[in-house]
Amino acid sequence: MLTLDDERSNYLCRVLRKRRGETIHCFDGAGMAFSCTLTEANPRQAILAVSSVQPREPKPDATLAIALSMVKGQAMDRAIQQATELGATHIWLFGSDHSTAKAATTQQGSDQRRAGNKQRHWQKIIDGASEQCGRLHLPQFALLDKAELLAKPLNKIVFQAGHPELPQRLEVGGHVLLVGPEGGWSEAELEQFTRHGCAIFGLGPLILRAETVPAVALAMTRRALTA
Repeated sequence: MLTLDDERSNYLCRVLRKRRGETIHCFDGAGMAFSCTLTEANPRQAILAVSSVQPREPKPDATLAIALSMVKGQAMDRAIQQATELGATHIWLFGSDHSTAKAATTQQGSDQRRAGNKQRHWQKIIDGASEQCGRLHLPQFALLDKAELLAKPLNKIVFQAGHPELPQRLEVGGHVLLVGPEGGWSEAELEQFTRHGCAIFGLGPLILRAETVPAVALAMTRRALTA
């Protein structure tokens, strides 16, 4: 038996209007999926009975991470949502020189509480997007600083308008895609990326919004990795 919390119970029973006896499909975010029967349609504490369990889905063979420079408000939400739906295995947020929002991880007091609330909010977006697209493994989410990001043992691709377009075929392996803020990367950052062996590519002739780049970059990278 599974007992749902207030938020999930309300969504299931009031928003989706599920009734006792209906079949509900659930997943645990780590590769397992279940068919359940709603035995108690209580909008404050719904109860599910597990009727069948599917074989565990293996994790993706290779890392396809996306590192998003912080942007403000709903643009950040949409970027995270789209990155989840397009199969990013990891979503990392970090602050860059031109970021209008900060990804600080060392706040104190009320700032620390606000930061914690933001992280929980973004995790809920990931959860909801995973439900929407039917993926059984949640992407791993974290706030990083730039030094931690560049130390990752992955092939690093930086996206910057005006550079040659991403190749149609990429070497198979783990990759992290670095997406800048609305104002783009600073010259110092581009020099830093070059020193760390990052490849720098564009996404075509048009200038895309910072919140749009993650979806386009992931779609093009996935295609290039399977070509």
